[in-house]
Amino acid sequence: MRPRRPLLHRATAAATLAAVAASLLVAVGLAPAQAAPTGDAIKVLQIGDSYSAGNGAGAYYGPADCYRSHDSWAAEYSEWLADQGNHVTFVTRACSGAVSQNVLSDRKMDSHLAYVPGGTIGRTQEEGLAAAKAAKVCSTKYVDEEYFEYSVAIWDTVRGTFAVDCQRYLRAQIEAVGRDTDVVVFTMGGNDLGFADIVKQCFAVGFRDPGDCREKVTDARAGIGQLEDDLTDLLGRLRDRMRPDAKVVLLSYPYLSNTDSFVLRSLRDRLPFVSGDTYDIGHEVRALGDEGDAAQRAAVARANTAAGRPFVSYVDTVKEHFAGHEPDPSATNRNDDRWIHEFDSVTMAEWYHPTTKGHYEESTLLRSSSVPGRVPSASAGSIDLVFAIDTTGSMDWVLQSVKDTATRMVDHLAASSGSYRFALVTFRDDPVYTGWDGDYAARVDLPFTSDPDAIRTALAGMVADGGGDWPETALSGMQAAIDLPWRPGVKKVLIPISDAPAHDPEPMSGLTSATVIANALAVDPVEVYPIDVGTGAFAPSVEAVAAGTGGSTTTSLDVAETLLDTISTAMDKPYAWVQGPYVARVGDTLRLDARGSYATTGDLVSFEWDLDGDGSYDVTTSTPTLEHTFGALVDAYLAVRVTDSAGRASIATTPLAITDDGDETPADVDVCPTVADPGQEDHDGDGVGDACDPSPFVLETDPEVVVFEADDPGAVASSTVSGVVFEDADGDGLREAGDAPAAGVTVTLTGTDAGGAPVTAGAVSTADGSWSVTGLLPGTYVLRAAGAVSARSGAPVAASGAGTAGGTVVGTSLESVVLSGVGAGVEAVGFGVRSASGPATPTSPPTGAPTPGGPVVPPAASASPEPDSEVLAAGPSGSSPLATTGSDAGEVLRWAMLALAVGALTVLGAAAAARRTRRQED
Repeated sequence: MRPRRPLLHRATAAATLAAVAASLLVAVGLAPAQAAPTGDAIKVLQIGDSYSAGNGAGAYYGPADCYRSHDSWAAEYSEWLADQGNHVTFVTRACSGAVSQNVLSDRKMDSHLAYVPGGTIGRTQEEGLAAAKAAKVCSTKYVDEEYFEYSVAIWDTVRGTFAVDCQRYLRAQIEAVGRDTDVVVFTMGGNDLGFADIVKQCFAVGFRDPGDCREKVTDARAGIGQLEDDLTDLLGRLRDRMRPDAKVVLLSYPYLSNTDSFVLRSLRDRLPFVSGDTYDIGHEVRALGDEGDAAQRAAVARANTAAGRPFVSYVDTVKEHFAGHEPDPSATNRNDDRWIHEFDSVTMAEWYHPTTKGHYEESTLLRSSSVPGRVPSASAGSIDLVFAIDTTGSMDWVLQSVKDTATRMVDHLAASSGSYRFALVTFRDDPVYTGWDGDYAARVDLPFTSDPDAIRTALAGMVADGGGDWPETALSGMQAAIDLPWRPGVKKVLIPISDAPAHDPEPMSGLTSATVIANALAVDPVEVYPIDVGTGAFAPSVEAVAAGTGGSTTTSLDVAETLLDTISTAMDKPYAWVQGPYVARVGDTLRLDARGSYATTGDLVSFEWDLDGDGSYDVTTSTPTLEHTFGALVDAYLAVRVTDSAGRASIATTPLAITDDGDETPADVDVCPTVADPGQEDHDGDGVGDACDPSPFVLETDPEVVVFEADDPGAVASSTVSGVVFEDADGDGLREAGDAPAAGVTVTLTGTDAGGAPVTAGAVSTADGSWSVTGLLPGTYVLRAAGAVSARSGAPVAASGAGTAGGTVVGTSLESVVLSGVGAGVEAVGFGVRSASGPATPTSPPTGAPTPGGPVVPPAASASPEPDSEVLAAGPSGSSPLATTGSDAGEVLRWAMLALAVGALTVLGAAAAARRTRRQED
């Protein structure tokens, strides 16, 4: 749970619910508004991408790069269900950057190097890898969804150095879905269509370009048909794994722009000029969003038709609900009422993702959906059950008894649970230790399944043989079981069966009871119920494991009845759940939530909290929530033990990290050890994380191209042409002594800018004869003055781009005036007119109205509204084409975040807010 903060958004919950309920119609698969279930056990499973995980909501936890938040819309929705009195188990597998294929297949993530204790000494590479795996040198807290593949990275026999490459994977998100799941909620499809690239090329200053944006949007449109097919397939796969009454909710995306028209232009600002490009990114990106909605809607319809029932609901009201709260695409504006981040965060994965407010608003759109609940009871719960059976020679009669009980056991599991899965692990002894190659430390004979025939076949295939000495590798058998992919949010029961004591520690693997206990607790936990079928040697050797995981030992020769009784005992105990994981900073107060727990009969009467993972319970409460301020570092598994009115108890665990900066990266390798930066971004590679680097980004722009907003070119349109009008008595074009200045003469500029767009502008000469046409883009222009009898070429101002030219006199006009480069200028242009009696009467300017002493601003090249506007120009110096405002340039450079995060985004200068504030104050 997030640190305590005022939940101000909850104050509007009732009004919001009333407003949105009517919009969730049966047409998109949602039931009409109804009261939320009360007192039910409900399991909500979230899958999906960054818009599901919680990017933008802050307070992140979970596997690296996933950006999961307790303030995601699905977490907020689950909390609302719990507020109605339900026992909610909320599980998320959503992860930033995910595409639809990541729901169905394992996702390859990053890798890192890990050195193996003992090095190469006395080992082959095969033995070294085995030792590395046993030592778990590649480790994770999130063992139920994250795993590593090992390979030799360094094998230096001279120095004795051995290191492995730890390749990280996330299990397919769909593996968490089962018949225990009541509702699946998710967003999906944005990354399939290149969401991050669209944001980068269409909106990010320094990257955006009309041509590149068009290309990305076109590519996305080409993929919409495939997206519809992929979503249809995904929805069908979900249906196959869920109960017939379970539901799926697909949430649509908001628009990425708050305006339907926002035109982006580009041009080459120096000679040779070439045709520029123009693209209405506002209209086209919003239209793409509508097309994506249509594909999602069609996929839902196809899936529901194939199922013969509306098991999928499509919430397509997000765009309507977010209207007016989307990002402003302009580099100089910000939507202060936005529910979606603009480029306003040092965490790039948050850009163009919902804010905390946005996630909350999305959560309200689900409140009218129908949710199947279950009355809390033993038979409503679900179980993952594993047998870990000793198959050494003396166990022959036990194996036969287990085989004879197989059908009864399967029937018992089906009758006593809402859903079940079974797996079989067998163990003997390590062949390296016994010297017989028929032995093995442990092996998985049957992965998790609910197929009765597969279960009976696996049990029937057990053979007793070997074993070597008296103790066996029971701990390896338990560890092999613990390493299986258990379902989250179900009861997890491991029943080891043996007639001999366990090696502790084991001679080859080094496993100890303490290690097995810790690993079992990391899986929610796995409760261990050993059965001793011998003379009483096995039970005492593993009693600590049973007690440490919430299980118990039994000694009995009646194998069949003991197995069935053990399963019933586990199912009758309370269901325990704590809504973690929790990550916070030292000094933060967390609200710990065990409201998902329930008694199968009677009531829960106590909740005991182990707040530092030391195995001792620190606080006891009679209610399922606890607010606690953590005053010291903690890296452990928080545990809550719930006890019912019959005295039966169960344990729930979750990862807990209380750190000095609020993220899970160890301080000695944290690139920003004073600020929470779960992504560890360092885009300029200087070793200082972006979150605490005053200049974290390297600007990457094309020095040949200027990109700007067509309706507001701002500082890009900063070129000028200026000169003087005088009375040229002899018409020779030369201003001689006695030639007076001519006021009130209209000077007209026509031509095309560097992108090929026509331009018409003008100015009126002042009392001293001077005039200036400003706010121009680079280009080639012609100048004329009303009543001119002569013209004189101008001269390039200092620092103008190569090729800037003062023009060629053609009659009384000045042609081929070239402005090369943003900010280029031509000065000292002269026009002579005949002297006249009295002040001149100005002719009407070509566009606009004259400004005293200043230019007539052409519509195609309007001046920046900021008098001190300037440009970081792609000119001869090679600086970047970022339009900004005067004194804010340094801040823009700091905040122009030019890079692309996994599942997320790119760039924009954010300093314009300060300028707007000054405007408002002025």
